[in-house]
Amino acid sequence: MNIAPMPPGRPKAFDSTEALRAALQVFWAKGFAATSIGDLTDATGLGRQSLYNEFGDKQKLFAAAIQNYRQCETATMASILRKEASTAERIREFFRVALDAHFDGHRRGCFLTSSIAIRSEIEPELAQLMDEAVNDLRRAFVKCIQDGIDSGEVSANMDPEALGMLFFTQAQGISVVGKCQRDRATLDRSIEALLATLK
Repeated sequence: MNIAPMPPGRPKAFDSTEALRAALQVFWAKGFAATSIGDLTDATGLGRQSLYNEFGDKQKLFAAAIQNYRQCETATMASILRKEASTAERIREFFRVALDAHFDGHRRGCFLTSSIAIRSEIEPELAQLMDEAVNDLRRAFVKCIQDGIDSGEVSANMDPEALGMLFFTQAQGISVVGKCQRDRATLDRSIEALLATLK
């Protein structure tokens, strides 16, 4: 009599990526400190033990959320600054996409920018991970400016590090101001004023 082999284990009944994205949305809306394990189990649909088994404690889940955001949203925005276009066109498109996101009805700003305020509440390793993720965008701006200098679009007298930081700082500022500023036209004009520094 042949006996069928037992399956290697019970398959997961959930998508860990979807669960992580759901957790990220909670951290984004409530912040790290105000988010409870109950909030996370409600959002992900996982039981407390399943949540711990898959992601570890709340800090580890927050770290995974940062990495997910970095690999998805931050990487997408940084890729705009690496497109085959002029430096001004790349930067203009970057801010257009960023402002579109702010005016889509959510007005949550950037997850990483919002999370910077809670650096004192988390372990140094998490704070470093957050800093690295934020710096991805700063480096993308610097490279974009350097490309403009190399092509002659931007004056060779310009400091790419300083200009890159200027545009990066504007991006972070819009992430905050965009939550309450309802006048899109004013924000658009502020971007054009900033682009004028490239000339």
